[in-house]
Amino acid sequence: MNQVEVKRQQIQLCSYVLGFISIWILGKSVGDNGIAYLAMALQGFYILWCITGKYVAESLGRMLRSKSIRGQYKNGAKMRRNIMLQQCVCGFLGSIVFLACTGLLSERLFRMPYSRFLMLLLAPVIFIKTVSAVLTGYFQGNGSELPTAVSAILRQILFLGFAILFGNMLKEYGQKVSALLKQDAFTSMYGGVGIVLAILLTELLLTLFLFLVYKGTNRAPKANNEREGMKTTDSFAGHVRLLYRNMGSKILLGLLESLPLWMGLIFFQKSVTDNIASADAYGVYFGKYLMFCGLAFVLNAICITAVNAKVSVSVRKDEMRYAKGIFQSGMRIVMIHSLFWTVFTAIMAKQLAGIFEGSQAGLEAMFSFGSVLIVLVSLAFFFSRLLMQLGMDFLVCACAAVGDVVFVIAAVLMLNVGALGIMALVYAGILGMGIYVASTGWLACMQLRTGIDGLRTLAIPAGCACLMGLLCLLLGKIFTPHLGNVVTVVVCLILGGLLYWILLLLLRCFREQELEVIPGGKIIWKLGQFLHFL
Repeated sequence: MNQVEVKRQQIQLCSYVLGFISIWILGKSVGDNGIAYLAMALQGFYILWCITGKYVAESLGRMLRSKSIRGQYKNGAKMRRNIMLQQCVCGFLGSIVFLACTGLLSERLFRMPYSRFLMLLLAPVIFIKTVSAVLTGYFQGNGSELPTAVSAILRQILFLGFAILFGNMLKEYGQKVSALLKQDAFTSMYGGVGIVLAILLTELLLTLFLFLVYKGTNRAPKANNEREGMKTTDSFAGHVRLLYRNMGSKILLGLLESLPLWMGLIFFQKSVTDNIASADAYGVYFGKYLMFCGLAFVLNAICITAVNAKVSVSVRKDEMRYAKGIFQSGMRIVMIHSLFWTVFTAIMAKQLAGIFEGSQAGLEAMFSFGSVLIVLVSLAFFFSRLLMQLGMDFLVCACAAVGDVVFVIAAVLMLNVGALGIMALVYAGILGMGIYVASTGWLACMQLRTGIDGLRTLAIPAGCACLMGLLCLLLGKIFTPHLGNVVTVVVCLILGGLLYWILLLLLRCFREQELEVIPGGKIIWKLGQFLHFL
């Protein structure tokens, strides 16, 4: 993975921040149950999208680059045409299957009948996104990451604008339907329909944008390559086989990593008697708790992507000593960032829950006892993606499967025996992710033949995070009654973050080269020099 690819992935991760913020904004309009209906529809959609096209762009890009490096431009053009044809058929079949399964998924499996209309409207998106995936794969195969990065940012901007427009329009219509039928759920359902329409229109416009860029940049094969010989593998079946060989393990891992979400929803809905009322609790869990943890995780993943690339390159060059150093630095960076957000979320749980409307008590408990998920997801991403880049794909899938089994067992016991309600999904998620982190972390350390620096990676960041948490706790008790939740959270974030980084600098927890991959790392380094800590 070169630096251009790393930058593109980091931009895509930054776009997810906009996506999480969009969910919070829209949640205030459609309510927690509306977000639950949308979450259920998106989870059903994700299963088929993961199989049909999610990993096509990356895999096709590598295949086309291989052809270009060898000068096989004619073969590359044929590969692109074959994969486009295959993806059109695959996307069309995926949309048809999704349409046929909407009733089964919404009414029997997930038990959210109000989400069926949303799923019907989402079905064409599978076909549209499979086509756009081939176009982005073409750009990445030619070494141009800009169209992919631009489309990622445009997607979030267009989605938010269209979602606010259509969501408010259809919500008003849903209020009329709810008043007529005396069922409040229709208001949220039609608000969710507006969000799905925004997704559909956004993907259509982005595919059109990518197609226009493709037509403007596509060139015919060079004249001196017109007589280029064709290999026996350069057939339609050979290209499809090669594509799925490259992305087969990624599809399996994507399904395994998403399994806790939709299995958790299934078991949660089966454990309650009022499936409509339970949608509010699941909306809080998905749209507020998971989205906030996801936001903190993405901020970590931006740094992790660059570190993983450096480690994998060093291993391939057989520079094991250098790879061990980068691995240790990466683990330290992950712990420093994730511990800050974990402790901050747990300490400021009451204020953070107060910022969101509705179900504050349940959300406060999720933030207080479930914020450790931020650390676990960040470490899991770091270890698993590194192992995937080192060729240990199916071992990572096995670790994810074991974590899923633990999640399912824990969720069933906590829901039916412990009667913990939605908190059962929080605790089960922590247990399952903990197993995933432990197993992938052990494999990564064994592969690189290294251990964990307990002092600088665990002890010092944990101690600094605790001191930061005490400061935030004190400031929260002082400022909340007078300044409100929003101002208190902002003040504690700034002052707590300042104290946290000063303590880390004072204790020399990291080196200068480690700050190079941290956003704002140069500013932190200059601050340390100004304070004579470095």
